[in-house]
Amino acid sequence: MRLKMMLGFVLAIVLGTGAVWAQGGFLLSGQVSATDSEMDEGYFGVGQEAAIVAKPGSSAHTWLKEHTGQRIRVVLEGDTDSH
Repeated sequence: MRLKMMLGFVLAIVLGTGAVWAQGGFLLSGQVSATDSEMDEGYFGVGQEAAIVAKPGSSAHTWLKEHTGQRIRVVLEGDTDSH
């Protein structure tokens, strides 16, 4: 839950055709990839169609670094509690 919120606020996502809209949300899946310099700067590829930018030193950045080379799923949903 915390990661979904952080990804929604801290990360910028550049999307392509590899993403799916699902019931008012958005699902993106693919393998996380980055060169050492991209990783240090916070740039991560997800599959062939998307990139995620995470602020270096943030918990999202650390999580993405730890999961580089693995397949992940990112789900973005609107906050139903906000107005």
